[in-house]
Amino acid sequence: MNGNEIKNEASAGMKQLAEEINERIESIRRYIQIDRQEILLMAVSDITTFSNPIPEGDVLFYRQDDVLSRPVEYLQSLIAATDNTICAHVSDEDIDRLAHRYVYDQKILFFKSLKYLSYRYWELGDDSETSQLAFEAQLMHMVRGNRYRFLQIDYLRPLVLAHDDEFQKLFGVTANEVVAGYEKIEIALLNGRLEGLDALRKLCDKARLADDFDISSIPDEDVKAVEDAFSVSLFNVTRITDWPEAFIDALSFAPGEACFFEEGEMQYWPIVTLPIVDRPFIKIGGDSYCFDYYSLTDNFYRAIQKLILRTDFDYSERWQQRQKEASERMVESLFKEMLPGCSTHRDNYYGSKKHRSENDLLIRYRDALLVIEVKAGSFTDAPPVSGYASHVNRYKELIGKANSQCAQMRDYVRRSNTKLVLYDEHMQPKQILDISDIKSIFCLSVTVDNINTYAACAEKLGFLDLEEGVSCIAIDDLMTFREYFDNPLEFLHFLKQREIAALNERLIVKDELDHLGMYIAHNCYSLEVDSVAKDKTIYVSGYREELDEYFERLGTFSPQLRKPRQSMPKRFREIIDVLLSSGNPQAVHVSSYLLDFSSEAREQLSDGIEMSLERQATTGRQVVLSFSGTGNSLRLTCFVFQDELSDVMSDQEMFDYVATILLANREDERMLLSFRFDTSLALQTVDMRTITGGVNGW
Repeated sequence: MNGNEIKNEASAGMKQLAEEINERIESIRRYIQIDRQEILLMAVSDITTFSNPIPEGDVLFYRQDDVLSRPVEYLQSLIAATDNTICAHVSDEDIDRLAHRYVYDQKILFFKSLKYLSYRYWELGDDSETSQLAFEAQLMHMVRGNRYRFLQIDYLRPLVLAHDDEFQKLFGVTANEVVAGYEKIEIALLNGRLEGLDALRKLCDKARLADDFDISSIPDEDVKAVEDAFSVSLFNVTRITDWPEAFIDALSFAPGEACFFEEGEMQYWPIVTLPIVDRPFIKIGGDSYCFDYYSLTDNFYRAIQKLILRTDFDYSERWQQRQKEASERMVESLFKEMLPGCSTHRDNYYGSKKHRSENDLLIRYRDALLVIEVKAGSFTDAPPVSGYASHVNRYKELIGKANSQCAQMRDYVRRSNTKLVLYDEHMQPKQILDISDIKSIFCLSVTVDNINTYAACAEKLGFLDLEEGVSCIAIDDLMTFREYFDNPLEFLHFLKQREIAALNERLIVKDELDHLGMYIAHNCYSLEVDSVAKDKTIYVSGYREELDEYFERLGTFSPQLRKPRQSMPKRFREIIDVLLSSGNPQAVHVSSYLLDFSSEAREQLSDGIEMSLERQATTGRQVVLSFSGTGNSLRLTCFVFQDELSDVMSDQEMFDYVATILLANREDERMLLSFRFDTSLALQTVDMRTITGGVNGW
């Protein structure tokens, strides 16, 4: 088929699918106009949650994200936008039948909508970056789960606490009570039914083992737990949280009270932005309920932002300022945990009074500087299928602007030579930093909203026109890095490799955790493109799966897994750990050089050190290790020191020895590494020098 034939077929397919989708939606809206809508929601939630349990030992592990079509959030949104005027009475058997019918209908509806998107893409048929990205953005718009479960409270608390007085003024509830209530809802959605079912199982075991089991002897709390497992009370927000009714009502839609934001043919489709994004609860029969985990966790912070701003119109400017300050403090706190002993400087200015520039955060760690910009603005709610222009504008605001600010600050640092002057908002000097020994500068823009898919490959997006060497990371992923990296030097080495990978035009990584997964698997992972033809591009996916399995279990009752880690020989791991613990001021530079080693080179260095220690113990004389080769091979010479050795080289003798090798091999550069061990063969210090020779003229 030629291009026009494909477009015509796609256009006809879109028209037919749109008719089928809208007919099915109208059918669903008719049969959900019943008097027990909260029971229907619970039934659908039960079906989707418990349809695919995964047994692991004695535990059943449930993954709500196995259900791609998200039937609970869509049903809640439909009910909120559909007045139950029919009020047909239904029995328990009717509810069960309707629930299964709805799950079937909604699944068909969802996948017809996906097929419609494919036809729409084929109809465009221009293969442009814009149409491709719009299609991908729409697919990601339907993905749920911004952050791992164990990070939810860490994300929410600092952002909400910044508005404590406003919560108290408007609703008579403290910010701490808001966070505590949110946590209770989250726990109820995750564990409530499982705990009740577990209580039921235990009661059944007692009855089975007892000769004469008396049902009246069952403790009241066990009876209540079992009842809750099969009752809507488990989802009752008032019962769970003790929040004021006014606050709960403001976060709830009653049937018929909401509207879908999208207008026109796709108004009620499951692939557009749903009303549940604005209000996570639904009020039926005087009580508010929360049924969907991901709609709550992904949208709660922005939902309460919208709530406060529609209640207090004058608070908008203060919200933005407090949100900015809270998010910057949050990022600063994360880096202080990840880089112990670092010095941080917030709200920095430079330039002139007429043309001043601002930097959110500057961090000094050993011989490295981190230039950080924090973007706390919210991303657009518009679905890409109809509002891609707003997506592009927000990407430019959240990624492009921060990228430019980071690059400007980096250039200012480089121009500053040895002394970096930081100014306050009045352009008065507030600090002068000695940066004479800085060897690495890392630039990061951090977003409060998760725009992972585009942020992970931002450098590859033509419409952004970004400066090189600036990584964009969501705060969710930064929190994940804090949990993952045990050694700050490895974290900084990862940032270095991520920056290098971002500059490789033939490597496309569209997920931040895939960056980390590739780093774990391949270390200098941008080099993976060397394994394919020069006219080919590698599109990376699936490298985060092992990380997902590990992180999804943290903080749960599920069996815990071993953390995925790079393979390192014992001696090599010891070198990196000693560089950290010894306080070496050049630790970032030295560790970065060593961590670049391939698996084979790491083994060779470790084996060489072990061999030197054994031989020196026998001979009492110092052994020198040298590595040489052509092309990109390592060129280094290593000296191993032990306290019991009497005949060792001085600094000058080591320099002369290495310089002789460099001259003999006509090398431009050679590394001098020295390792000092105590009598128990425990490594004490690591030092490195770069010896340079002639260039282009041996």
